[in-house]
Amino acid sequence: MTASNRVDRTVVVLGMHRSGTSLVAGILHALGVDMGSREHDEEWIGRHWSNPTGHFENREFVALDHRLLGGDPTGVRGHPDWESVPARSIELRSEIQALIARFEGPSWGWKDPWTVLTLEAFLPHLTRPKFVAVHRPKQEVVGSLRKRMNEGDAQLAGLFDLYAERLGALHKTLESYPWLDLEYSEVLARPAPTIQRIIDFLDLRPTREELDRALSMVLTGPALKRESQRMAVRGVLAFPRWVGWILKRDLRHNPRVVGSDLLGSVPKELYQTLRALL
Repeated sequence: MTASNRVDRTVVVLGMHRSGTSLVAGILHALGVDMGSREHDEEWIGRHWSNPTGHFENREFVALDHRLLGGDPTGVRGHPDWESVPARSIELRSEIQALIARFEGPSWGWKDPWTVLTLEAFLPHLTRPKFVAVHRPKQEVVGSLRKRMNEGDAQLAGLFDLYAERLGALHKTLESYPWLDLEYSEVLARPAPTIQRIIDFLDLRPTREELDRALSMVLTGPALKRESQRMAVRGVLAFPRWVGWILKRDLRHNPRVVGSDLLGSVPKELYQTLRALL
């Protein structure tokens, strides 16, 4: 059976880091769109105090995005080299095709904020793609990123501007493709109508259980705080294991960055995790 016969929809979530893409991807997954999860598989990026319901990111797509942007599988350091994505997409074409072939199914997709800058590498290989773009005000995104990244506000604002420019350009370039714009604030304030918009856009037929699960993904106020604190407790208990994972990952992919990554990310992660407990 050909891919065009068995793939009903490929859903790509687009948006800036910390703009609500994880929440939307989680809603999609709850509604029956396979966003890359393999139960208990390390390919699936799990929950965290800053994302207590989950990231819903496939490690393999994230790693390939990193490489397309001039980094290595562990990350992008410095300004992402998105201008060279077309050239790298030629070099990595076979890997892109193999990755898509491995995960695609009747209703599937992925979410990684870096994909805003790399989508042109994947687009020629996608069957029936549909795009869900998530938006959040610049000031809120920068404030949220400040808690997670070792960058100043000027650098974070510059990254936001790059994403906003590229997202706008993509919308124009992809005007012939199905495209849905969502505001993060609207998802939080009006989850049921927003989820219904997603269902209608993708022509989904969720069960009552799937719909309830999608609604339960939206946490606000005290409920969000409690879940974040619960994940922070788990994060403190699992912190040595997390450091070991970082060390193993960097040694495997890029031993030269081990020292700088550990010194830069580990103390901040521990500090932020302890703060999340309060």
